Amino acid sequence: MGGSLSVEDETGHGATFLLPRLLDADPVDWPVVRECILTCPDQCRMYCHGAEPSLLLRAIRRSAPVGVIELLDINDEDAKDQISPASETILHAAANDPELVRYFLKRCPEQASMSDDLGRLPLHRSTNVEAARRLIDVYPKALRHRSGKFGRLALHEALLQDRIDPDLVRTLSRESGLETRASGCVMSRDKRGRTPFRLLLDSLEREFVDEQWNVLHEWICRQWHTGPDLHVHIEHGGTKSLRMMEKALKAFPNQIVERDKFGRTPLHVAAFNGQCDADALEALIRENPRAPRMTGQ
Repeated sequence: MGGSLSVEDETGHGATFLLPRLLDADPVDWPVVRECILTCPDQCRMYCHGAEPSLLLRAIRRSAPVGVIELLDINDEDAKDQISPASETILHAAANDPELVRYFLKRCPEQASMSDDLGRLPLHRSTNVEAARRLIDVYPKALRHRSGKFGRLALHEALLQDRIDPDLVRTLSRESGLETRASGCVMSRDKRGRTPFRLLLDSLEREFVDEQWNVLHEWICRQWHTGPDLHVHIEHGGTKSLRMMEKALKAFPNQIVERDKFGRTPLHVAAFNGQCDADALEALIRENPRAPRMTGQ
């Protein structure tokens, strides 16, 4: 293998801890790791139990293929049950990989309901929609579980990521029972008083993303379907910025002159609740120049 690290030449010279070294390499050569495990399976257990992470956990953190994970698990039966100093389970560590989630849910399904030291379940840690669905299937109560320290639902956590996955947000809100307004999951406050609805609005104000706006539209229509869509969006903060107003005006072009059940035009609603910035208000007036002269009925 030239200058690269090989199983034969290292193990042949009594290198006892070859496997940890392979897992620390950058990048990891997974075929060589697999060969090492098959050749020297005892190395899977060569770490200081209770003082350092298992090789199984280290492999998960390095995004090992499922085949390598299975070999490590088979050759170290205790590894899957070890808890980290932060009370994290193997399932917490694997929560973003749908194939690993499926594998460990078969091996240790009870871990789907186990919390880390911040009170988060594996579902709270998952940023992959398919992995999240599998975790929900095994432990549906995770959707309503609040982390002890921050009081967050998994839906809060999904909206606090640097890159929000609209499909994950949509899945968590739908599975939580958003179809019934009484559930109010999008209006559940964490310990800082933030709701998933507010977090999504904040994200759209920072950077407008069409798919996130589509999720917002779904939420608004299901939670507060009390009048024309444009009026409802304006009333609940869904048109605060110029981009958000332009999107709503394009989505509901015929509602610019409509009145809600209180006789209010979209401009009446915007002026009353004060949630639109100046640019958004100007866009609304440009769309219907007669609006400032239209009185309430």
